[in-house]
Amino acid sequence: MGIIKERLKHMGYNVKERAYIYGGFIVGAIAPIVGAKYLLFNGTESANWAEEAIKWGGVLLVNASTMIFPPHMPAPVYTGLAGVTIGTVAAQGSQRKRYEKEKTLEKITKETSE
Repeated sequence: MGIIKERLKHMGYNVKERAYIYGGFIVGAIAPIVGAKYLLFNGTESANWAEEAIKWGGVLLVNASTMIFPPHMPAPVYTGLAGVTIGTVAAQGSQRKRYEKEKTLEKITKETSE
């Protein structure tokens, strides 16, 4: 995470903008797992923790089944990358607004000092 953090800092992202990117990855990686759980096992009640563990294991196998396709990665990796892309778009929008505010403030302070 340190290398990614330094790279994002170098690109000019502040903490809030980096949180958009990290959050996008986390939500993107978790979404197919939780989504598959509730799509496949919706309406079924677990009597004990063993049944629930079996359900979650099945969901993980379903998500890992995408590993048969090149480049051989599980589904959460693909959706995590999609989340990073969405987070980056949100971060760039936030960064653009921040730069516009800074330019406006510089312009105002320059006008008032003259």
